[in-house]
Amino acid sequence: MSLKVDSDRIASTVTEHHAVNGPDGWVVTWLPGRTFDRNAAITAMLLVEIYVIDPPPRNPMWKLAGNWEREIGVDRQQDWQG
Repeated sequence: MSLKVDSDRIASTVTEHHAVNGPDGWVVTWLPGRTFDRNAAITAMLLVEIYVIDPPPRNPMWKLAGNWEREIGVDRQQDWQG
């Protein structure tokens, strides 16, 4: 699990999802229609990596995911189509 963060793109090593820096902010492929600042885009990319990896239910990653979801206003049940 790793992100490559550049000035105009954020890419993941575990999923094809990515984020690009557009004129209105960062657009994350798995959250179409929404824009984020750079930090929130990184958070969204970390979330999608957890979703793709899908660790066991009691794995501590899910606690991190819950915190990050609240931080950027993501609801896994509604937003994740994986």
